[in-house]
Amino acid sequence: PPQVSESQPINNGIPKDSGYWLLALAGMDRKVVRWGLNALAQIGSSASISYIKPTLTTYQDDPEIVAAGVAAIYSVTRGYVDEIKELESVDPNFKTLAALQNTDPSKLDLSNISIDIYNADKETLKLALITVGLNRDIENLFHPKFENGAFVRHLGGHDDLIVKQYSVWAIIENYRLSICDLGVSLEQIDQLPDNVQSKAYQLVAAELEDDLLRHDYIVKGTLTATELGREGIAKGILNNFYDGLEEVTLDWFDREESTTVRGVLAEHFSGNTTACSPYQQKALEILEAEPLLKERLLRGAAGTDFYSRLRREVSENETLGLFENYDPNGLQSTISKLQRINKDMSLNILFLSASPEDNDVLNVQSELGAIKEHIKTIESPPRPYELSFAMAARPDQLQAAILNTEPEVLHFSGHGNNQVLSFEDHLGNSKPVDRETFAELIAQFKNIKCVVLASCYSEEIAALLRKNVECVIGTSNSIGDTDAKRFSLAFYRALIAGKKYEECFNLAKVDIKLNGGSEDDANLFKVFA
Repeated sequence: PPQVSESQPINNGIPKDSGYWLLALAGMDRKVVRWGLNALAQIGSSASISYIKPTLTTYQDDPEIVAAGVAAIYSVTRGYVDEIKELESVDPNFKTLAALQNTDPSKLDLSNISIDIYNADKETLKLALITVGLNRDIENLFHPKFENGAFVRHLGGHDDLIVKQYSVWAIIENYRLSICDLGVSLEQIDQLPDNVQSKAYQLVAAELEDDLLRHDYIVKGTLTATELGREGIAKGILNNFYDGLEEVTLDWFDREESTTVRGVLAEHFSGNTTACSPYQQKALEILEAEPLLKERLLRGAAGTDFYSRLRREVSENETLGLFENYDPNGLQSTISKLQRINKDMSLNILFLSASPEDNDVLNVQSELGAIKEHIKTIESPPRPYELSFAMAARPDQLQAAILNTEPEVLHFSGHGNNQVLSFEDHLGNSKPVDRETFAELIAQFKNIKCVVLASCYSEEIAALLRKNVECVIGTSNSIGDTDAKRFSLAFYRALIAGKKYEECFNLAKVDIKLNGGSEDDANLFKVFA
């Protein structure tokens, strides 16, 4: 390790144990100091306060380190900070914003917070936008009479490029905000600074509702945008697909020179093979031609039917490189057995969705993409898992989908009422399946232990399914897209972490309230177990 002299910051006679060294060695680089504070905020104990306080004093001229230090102090003290004099010199607004990143708002004095977006310094504005982007913002954070989105939109026109960039990032990350809150002119998107352009293109590619305009921006961006801008487009379509997109992306990958952008596109291909069959062949070609993109391909395919095929191709390629003499038939037999064992052990989830054209359009693709991203935040799942999906599901596809995936958990996202669930026909219009027939279908599959009906007025169907299923979740009324998405994200994140069905249900209800929903919103979801 680098040598630390006695004059090095953060000494103050503190014993040189692991907590000391974490920040003392970090003194060589301010960015690493901030990372050290972030680490202590996650894993530190009350004893860590001895290292955090002198760091806060030493780097009082660095707003990013001060923010990380404040957040760390609130975390390790659980919000009890009255006796910490090092916080007295920190601007009250700045201190509250930093604390909001990891502290329950009920433990903070929010009565006097006031952020004047016209006169506040850029560091305070950046921290406010970070709080919004982390979904830790309270309602009316900037002003008691105006929603946060109005101010995020205004800050999109700020003179500081980082503030401008953070405003776009906050919209991407905050589930209550949308492209309607964007304060950046799309007509001049290619004239924006690279970092802002990247986030703006990501938002446009993911959320612009006008499909033709969205497609035009994507095509234009792949040809004219900066490398960061093209990376933003690739991230925007990462978990999204629409008919005709492949005509852009397949050609784009072949001429793209940036390794970073090619990696994101490879992940897009492998993650959307069900929606676009040419993507499967492209992913296999990439695997053979560019082994360094293997992990990106596997990451994208995780939870899809294509994952097993891709994993098998990877295993065979790696095995062939290790052994010169092998028995092809015996090797294939062994691989098949291992795959069967893995499937039996896996937590298999089947995500069915339908958004008929003759009904209100649901952004089910975005919901599925968000679920895939959120469950990846669970670092060490106790069981391997497979997330399979059938988009625009038709009744004539249901049996095959269940037979092929053998799900333990079946999820339906779409329209319905207490009498029917609305699937799609061959033309994309509504095709209802009555509750008795759907319950009879589910009863034939003993492997299904849990059914989640993310559709309006599904309580009675859920009660009927409970006769043959261990746990069923439905809703007692109409539910908004935001609450349905928030419930699903939290439910499956907890499920992947190994929680029981009812625990997942309770955590999902709490998550709705943690993120701005009311008690009534959370209580729309009902569990039958």
